[in-house]
Amino acid sequence: MRTRCEIIASKVIPMIRGEIARELVNRGYAKKEVAEFLGVTIAAVSQYTSEKRGATTSKRLKELVKEIVDD
Repeated sequence: MRTRCEIIASKVIPMIRGEIARELVNRGYAKKEVAEFLGVTIAAVSQYTSEKRGATTSKRLKELVKEIVDD
């Protein structure tokens, strides 16, 4: 059985990173800038933006990320 920390690290954090990456790219930031900001590779940002990694259907998470990015 996986611990809560393992689940958060493997599922939740990638969803949050993915939403942040998608939001920043949609706002016109370069993938390279987003990658540096998130501490991931440009390839990871490409996977986030194409929803191959970190995809979510949670509307609440998407709303929260937009608020965070606005700040």
